[in-house]
Amino acid sequence: MLLGLGVVVLILALVAIAAHSQNRLAVESAQHLAGSALRVEAEQIAGIVGDYTFWNDAAGHLVATFDPAWADDNVGAWANDSLGMSATLVLDGALQLVFGSLDGEVQDNGLIGRLSAELPDLVSRAVGTAGEPGAVSGTVTTYLELDGVPSIAVAAVIKWEDERPVPLHAGAPVVLVFVRRVDAAMLSRFEDLYLLPGTRLVAASEDLPDSVLLRTIDGRDIARLAWAGERPGTALILELAPSLAGIALLAGLLMVLIVRRARRSTAELASSHQQLESQTRALKASTAAMQSALAEAARANAAKSDFLARMSHELRTPLNAILGFSEIIALELYGPNSVPRYRDYGRMIHDSGNHLRSLINDILDLSRIEAGRHELKEEPTEVDPIVEQCLGLLAPKIEAKRIAVDHAPSSVRLLVDTRALKQILLNLLSNAVKFTDGGGLVTVRVRDGADGIAIEISDTGCGMSEDDLERVFQLFGQVRATTTRDGEGSGLGLNIAKALVEMHGGELGIRSTVGTGTTATVWFDPSRRLPPMAPVETA
Repeated sequence: MLLGLGVVVLILALVAIAAHSQNRLAVESAQHLAGSALRVEAEQIAGIVGDYTFWNDAAGHLVATFDPAWADDNVGAWANDSLGMSATLVLDGALQLVFGSLDGEVQDNGLIGRLSAELPDLVSRAVGTAGEPGAVSGTVTTYLELDGVPSIAVAAVIKWEDERPVPLHAGAPVVLVFVRRVDAAMLSRFEDLYLLPGTRLVAASEDLPDSVLLRTIDGRDIARLAWAGERPGTALILELAPSLAGIALLAGLLMVLIVRRARRSTAELASSHQQLESQTRALKASTAAMQSALAEAARANAAKSDFLARMSHELRTPLNAILGFSEIIALELYGPNSVPRYRDYGRMIHDSGNHLRSLINDILDLSRIEAGRHELKEEPTEVDPIVEQCLGLLAPKIEAKRIAVDHAPSSVRLLVDTRALKQILLNLLSNAVKFTDGGGLVTVRVRDGADGIAIEISDTGCGMSEDDLERVFQLFGQVRATTTRDGEGSGLGLNIAKALVEMHGGELGIRSTVGTGTTATVWFDPSRRLPPMAPVETA
């Protein structure tokens, strides 16, 4: 009997040791993943700060000659909308705010007081790692608190891209600081990408095993990143509990069976332990590959953002001058031209500039939608007035081509973003007019059915083949029709319309036949239907 009890105790001890080891490995693996998630976020911000601070435009507009409009466009509202930064600060050597932005809004010097006391140390260390002229500034990263919310902050000195000395303001280098809150969106991203269920922030004093500390640059613990950790060893004990109980009850009578079962259980535990260690090693390798891929994606995204920022600034500024001066010439505001042809040339330049500006706006609109920065402002909207507005904007082209428009009135009201609906319908109607020959017909119908609301826009234009329909939604896709088109676009109109429709939970479909015409259908779910407006009573 004593021998049987000894065997049972030994088995229980082995199970407990193996379970404890499995639990420990699971905790260490999750802590490694959480640390990797935080490092990836910090490295993404550091890459962006490094690009912005080693940029002649930043040195020229933020330090050499401060341009508040440029600052707001490039490191203020842009950093918030396109890069996801919560706050942006440009500080001189005396820790005075040259420029500040919080959630896309320009701030005064009081913004400094909304950050915790680690900011001066962060700025001082950034100045100490500036490096020699002509070299990329060193970045310094820390955790701090923005309005009491734990945040990741990265700072670096703004420098010229060439060998010129570091530009000074108030006798000292100027430091750019980007701050991103550890908010619900970031925690959700950690949970989805790194398989950390229940990711949340808790107080630093809560000594949880399933957590990692957020520690500032001067060693202060401000919070913990915690999650609901798994305990595979404990689960294994619960799974084996009935078997172990049976072994304990039959120990005295079935010693041989107990010994065999003990050997089998020990082998299973050893195999499970080896499998878990193998999975942990594979997971660490996969995490390293994921970090590399995320870093590469961050660099690509930073390059894209930098390109769009430069394009927005470098193209729009001279384009505004072109549009303004060409309009003066076309309207002969300073007196008639001696040669009337110059007036026509001015009008052509103005029209071409407007066309170029629309291409730039299309690219930037699609970029914001793809980045998830386009928010819908849903409100009750009548469809008919929107259709009439769009037709009014296209009236000059419709009249010039003598196109007939058949728009049957309706009383349909929807819960949608009014501006987005107008952009959708304007893009589709513009295509219908563009591809319809002179004397053709454009038809608009709003159909309210049990399965949803459909807005159909049909034309009697040249139509498209099956091959054209397959690439019509490709980025920058241009359909080469056999008939003459009245102008070229960016090839993004349908992409923007489709993205905006899908943001509403709807669908955009295209049907077309060569030589007959094309029908575009925008479908919205019945849940977006609102009751018609009550008729206004007249006396």
